[in-house]
Amino acid sequence: MGALGSLLIGLFAYCFKKLNKENTKKRIIILIIGCIISLILAIIFYFAEDTQTGKEGAWMFLWFYLLIFGWRLVADIILYCTGRLDKKKDEESKTKTVTEKTEDTKTYTTVNNMLNRN
Repeated sequence: MGALGSLLIGLFAYCFKKLNKENTKKRIIILIIGCIISLILAIIFYFAEDTQTGKEGAWMFLWFYLLIFGWRLVADIILYCTGRLDKKKDEESKTKTVTEKTEDTKTYTTVNNMLNRN
């Protein structure tokens, strides 16, 4: 259960990340796969339960997933279909832009460049 909770928290944090068009398509696929997995788990829980209330409660796992992640799935599909996403991030943000003041002193324009991250 701890691994499932960690997965849900990580997926929830991933939903708030702003992505370009290519990565948004990946996120849509990930969320649809998660929906399929929660549907399979709901079916397994449904057949594993003996009481009627247990069988009804088994579907709550699917509704819980759709409540938490369904909004992001719908929003990503709308943004992807309407073309409101950038096709690629600015190449300037990925490359190191360094302004030379003197031979020894350099000013980094972004924090990512300062930390040497791409």
